[in-house]
Amino acid sequence: MFHVDAALSQQMTETSVHWAYASYFGTGWYRVGDQQSAFIASLAPRWFSGEVESPKSADQRAKYTVRAPVTVGVAQLNFENVPGILDPGNFSTVSAGLRADLDVPVTTRFSVRPSAQLSFGTVIGESDYAWTYRGDLRGRYTFRAGNLDWALIGAAGFIDYDTASVSPATSARQVTFEATNQYSARYTIRDEQK
Repeated sequence: MFHVDAALSQQMTETSVHWAYASYFGTGWYRVGDQQSAFIASLAPRWFSGEVESPKSADQRAKYTVRAPVTVGVAQLNFENVPGILDPGNFSTVSAGLRADLDVPVTTRFSVRPSAQLSFGTVIGESDYAWTYRGDLRGRYTFRAGNLDWALIGAAGFIDYDTASVSPATSARQVTFEATNQYSARYTIRDEQK
């Protein structure tokens, strides 16, 4: 999913997260160095997907998806100077990786989705690089209320990175609770620790 949110209009240097997390947290402003930040666009296209029959029931099939998350960062984001955004000297970070998801139905209303990702990224023109790895588990319960179909989603996961220039490694935890119908609402808690 690719989206640009309100972070596009302002740079968040003090509260920004390390750029290695962009492949997981998505598009936004990230910290590249002590005094430098970058706007990083994240895209995770689906590489392939399929279904696996359940040994218990032919009606319930586990679905798997493999994605290739890619991020590209720019040091300056000025829409009054679009050619400057596309200048090769403006690009600051790049990363790519693989992500695998498995959606396993437990009952007709409840399913679990384990997921894992490994990405490699670098700061362009410097020797800084990072391996980012993460795992999470999501649970989804669906129900009908009136004319609306609802889903309650709970998730817990772990994400971390190893890099040549930053020590000690940093870890982040994300817990997401989501309620959806034809509209979507999401509440996310992010906790970055050093």
